[in-house]
Amino acid sequence: MTPTRKIFYRSHMPFLKKVVIQIILGAIIGALCGLIIAFFLFCLERVTDIRVDNSSIVFALPLAGLAMGLVYDKWGELAIKGNNLVLSAIQDHSQPLPRRMAPMVFIATTISHLFGASVGREGAAVQIGAVVAQATSQVTKLGKDYRHILMMGGVAGGFAAAFGAPLAATIFALEVSHQRKNQLRALPAVLPAAFIGNYVTRLFIKHAHFSAPKIPFVSILLILKLLALSLVIGAFCIVFIEVIHCIKKHLAKHLKSHAVKMTLGGLATVLLYLAVGNGIYLGLGSTIIAKAVSSTNIAWNTFLLKLAFTSVVLGSGFVGGEVTPLFFMGATLGNVAGKALRLSPQFCGALGLCALFSAAANTPLALSVLAAELFGIEILPYAALVCFLGTIISSEKRGIYLTQRIFHHGRNDWLTLEELQQIRDDF
Repeated sequence: MTPTRKIFYRSHMPFLKKVVIQIILGAIIGALCGLIIAFFLFCLERVTDIRVDNSSIVFALPLAGLAMGLVYDKWGELAIKGNNLVLSAIQDHSQPLPRRMAPMVFIATTISHLFGASVGREGAAVQIGAVVAQATSQVTKLGKDYRHILMMGGVAGGFAAAFGAPLAATIFALEVSHQRKNQLRALPAVLPAAFIGNYVTRLFIKHAHFSAPKIPFVSILLILKLLALSLVIGAFCIVFIEVIHCIKKHLAKHLKSHAVKMTLGGLATVLLYLAVGNGIYLGLGSTIIAKAVSSTNIAWNTFLLKLAFTSVVLGSGFVGGEVTPLFFMGATLGNVAGKALRLSPQFCGALGLCALFSAAANTPLALSVLAAELFGIEILPYAALVCFLGTIISSEKRGIYLTQRIFHHGRNDWLTLEELQQIRDDF
């Protein structure tokens, strides 16, 4: 071997070794996430079928909330922080995630769906993925730096397995964590985790398939209408975040027990169910999401009612996540707005599905790619326009993940959304 080659190998081998280790561990994490999330999605499908066949089961939601709240009061004070705890662990190199977090969120989310709570599933998937990744790093006895990189892989693996969109999941894990130093360094672990997690899950579970909506001809008028749609989505995102923040703030001020808060959330859901008279706003609402991106028959107040059902359970502490309810509200809001703007309701429903979550999570790039993965590459430029503008309009000082770090130009520093929210409340 020539001296030049020796120098090359000595200088590059440590880096190449790290990349290979990340790829292998990312693949392992993805496979584990795929298996666990496949079983998780299977459980959600079964309990949803049980609830649909036995609609009166929703009246037991307050008791289910009481039981879950008692468990979290006793053993889950950290675990109930959910995705906020995951992001904090990744960004701040804080204390490790409690191992009980994964089984607790798995069981609690399944119970919530059984009894009709309007929660999502991505929260559980992301948390399970992060705990799996952390356990993998502990078993392999790698350092803290590896732990945070692998946890980003776990986030991607869980997200991809839950939604069947590996490229969007890869970008989401990098974008939502705002790890300036580790973003590109984490790619060798994140990419295989997302794609293998998605592949393994698809061996057992069939994800929802959406038809590509008809894309309108490009014109100045179309761009202006999409700007109006972005404004509507950004404004509604602010309403969603502030309503949940208000409920959480007032309940936390007067009540300390998760059991009491979740019981009240269950009671509020029962009252809403009785007032509305049907169960389409309970659980995920996948049927309505599919309808909003494929037909014009969506009532004007559908997204408002879903907001009410979702706010009372998420605000009172139920776990599971916000994403699928945001998909529901975004798709139905987009469908209704499309009719008002004289655009294709299906086209606007598809844009709204992705753009509302983009604005709520401050992840416009990931959700633009998600739109392309779900509805076809032709929708990408329109989705990017609405996702980025919707996120800007809703303000980067708001979001559903309070420990997410956002750069604050006034202070020239990275602050969490919780800190920014406190500044706004004090002002």
